[in-house]
Amino acid sequence: MMMMIDRLFLVWAIGGLAACFLAGWAIGGSINSGWTGLLWGGGVRMLVVHHITYSINSICHFMGRRGFETPDESRNVWWLAPFTFGESWHNNHHAFPTSARHGLRRWQFDPSALVIRGLEKAGLVWDVVRVSPERMAEKSAAAAAA
Repeated sequence: MMMMIDRLFLVWAIGGLAACFLAGWAIGGSINSGWTGLLWGGGVRMLVVHHITYSINSICHFMGRRGFETPDESRNVWWLAPFTFGESWHNNHHAFPTSARHGLRRWQFDPSALVIRGLEKAGLVWDVVRVSPERMAEKSAAAAAA
């Protein structure tokens, strides 16, 4: 299925933009409203999503806190977590790259982990990787010693 989605990427992209135009036209009743729908639902949406995505690899390697020892400059940026669905717990991700949860502490907001847990409970995903408290403590101790 992923290969089919990849092969049809251009169709999906153009279809998504067309849907924004058509939704604007249907709601506003004019071509001008269609263009407004395309601007906000297409252009602005893509701009915001791409900037949030790129901020993870720029901001999260430049500022923030390091909870775990990793061989890179990855950092956790708490204020970016709501916008990135928890992906800004970037140092956690680099410390435990296979973990389904990036927000490893109770107070680290991670909506994507909640989605994965819901999918797991529904039987749609399985073999979900979780990091044990012992493994976290090991890496955390290594960070404290460094």
